[in-house]
Amino acid sequence: MKRFLLVTSRFPLPVRRGNQVRTLQWIEALDDVDCMVVAPRPESLSLETDLREMGVELVTYSPSVLGRLAGLARATMSGRPLQECIYDSGSARRTVAAALDRGDYDLVIVQMIRCGWAAEMVRNRQDSPPILFDAIDAMSLHFRRGAQSRAWPLSSVARIEAARCARREGEMAGLADLTLAVASRDIDAMTIGGCKTSVLPVAGREIESRPSSDGPPTILLSGNLGYRPTVEGAVWFATEVWPRLRAAVPTIRWLLVGARPARSIAALARREGIEVHSDVADMGPFFSRSTVAIAPLRSGSGVPMKVLEAWAARLPVVATPWAAAGVEAEVEAALAVADSANEWVSTVTEILENESMASALASAGFQVWRDSYSPQQIRRRMRAAAALAAKE
Repeated sequence: MKRFLLVTSRFPLPVRRGNQVRTLQWIEALDDVDCMVVAPRPESLSLETDLREMGVELVTYSPSVLGRLAGLARATMSGRPLQECIYDSGSARRTVAAALDRGDYDLVIVQMIRCGWAAEMVRNRQDSPPILFDAIDAMSLHFRRGAQSRAWPLSSVARIEAARCARREGEMAGLADLTLAVASRDIDAMTIGGCKTSVLPVAGREIESRPSSDGPPTILLSGNLGYRPTVEGAVWFATEVWPRLRAAVPTIRWLLVGARPARSIAALARREGIEVHSDVADMGPFFSRSTVAIAPLRSGSGVPMKVLEAWAARLPVVATPWAAAGVEAEVEAALAVADSANEWVSTVTEILENESMASALASAGFQVWRDSYSPQQIRRRMRAAAALAAKE
């Protein structure tokens, strides 16, 4: 049996962020491989039991506050990204070294530049195994885009971090036998010319929903409600679009459903017609209540999971041009794109009033999800990428 090592910067459970989704999808795709996972210790030891019950060999470590502070100092002195240095601790290095000593690996998967130090540890060993660098998102793009919406001095800090991330992404791609990212724009954003790369999207989970014609017209924003691009997009939508939508469609409601809602998101629940639901166990009922899903993101990187899950639930989707650009497949018929506040009001209103338009968007989106982003399709592509990196 093949033996793989997977090094990640976050414990994959509970699933709250995109990189945790990615880790779980690797584990599920490699269910016929002897896989060891190295990750920070979770908030509850029962979560370690849950992961081991999936057949995973698991080694965890506990990053300390002092270790984080030391990481800040290393970032200042070394020129490496803060995103990496705060995860590069003595306990993390000792744990990875011990995992490497446990046996020969056919492949080491290192996730994100946050674990770039681990890739260097692997490559510096005698008889180094092949390395697959799963960047997931281009952190350089994330910070470069974020700098455009921040005031000084945060904009300057973001630009410095973007430059450091870009340099480190190039170094990691040079160490790896194969570099992956979830979207073409993320590959293009990384300075990795001449290195072997491939686009491997994240899968959109299947959503069990039963769309209903009962109830008021309802829009849905789902996902990680603590993720800065989602927060900024939601606040912009609430300020610029929502009052006009309420004027045009007085009975309309807005659901914000997902993990870790920021304070500015939670505060939206005080407005008429808006509901905020955090950390729900089953998204299905909320998709069933909804008429149209929205993705008003203007920054960030990677594939917007909120779009993929809405497609899987057979909901029509309205997205900004930036959110739409994160999707790989041909989506002209599967997404309604709106940029300005006026475009958002008119597009959402048209979908609410035009049942045939809504149905066509929903059907086209579901087909894109089924053909390109379903768990079955991504599992197949993950296994192929692992085989390519391992030079099987």
